[in-house]
Amino acid sequence: MLTRYGDSPTYPGDAPAPGVLIAFFPCATLSLLVVYRVQPAIYTQELGGAARYGWLLLLLVLAVEAFLTVGMLRRWRWHFWLLVVAFASSLLRLPLLALRLAGLVGGADPLWYDLVRALVGCVQGAIAVWMIRLYRRYGAWAWRRSPEDAVQT
Repeated sequence: MLTRYGDSPTYPGDAPAPGVLIAFFPCATLSLLVVYRVQPAIYTQELGGAARYGWLLLLLVLAVEAFLTVGMLRRWRWHFWLLVVAFASSLLRLPLLALRLAGLVGGADPLWYDLVRALVGCVQGAIAVWMIRLYRRYGAWAWRRSPEDAVQT
C-alpha cells in the first residue's frame, strides 16, 4: 500500500518526525558554535569562570543531543512529550522580543542575538505544532496508521 509520505509500505516506522528533529539538533549546535565564534562574550559573560571549559560544555551538549536522538529512535513516548513541551515553550521568546523592541524591557545580549533566538524559537514552535498534528493523526512518533489508511487496505 502506498502512503501519504511516499511509497514505503512501512510508514509508521518511517515517520518523518524523528528525522526532522535529528536534523534540527546539528543545526542548533552549529548555530551555537557560530555565535560563539562571532561574539564569544555572550557565552563567556553567562558562564563566568567556567568559560575556559567551553569544550566540556560542547561535549555536554553533544551528549544531550545523542540522548535525545536515542529517545527518538527508540520512540519513547515520554520523550515525545518532553520535546513537544520544550519546543512549544520556546515560543515565549516572541513576546519578550516584542517587549525588547518596544523599549519596555532591556537586555544584556545584543539585539541581533535576541532576533536569532526568536527566529529559532519560531522554528521550534512550528516543529512543536507539527508534532502535535502528527500525534493527533498517527500517535506519538507517528506509530500507528491513520483511520483513512486503515480503510484503504
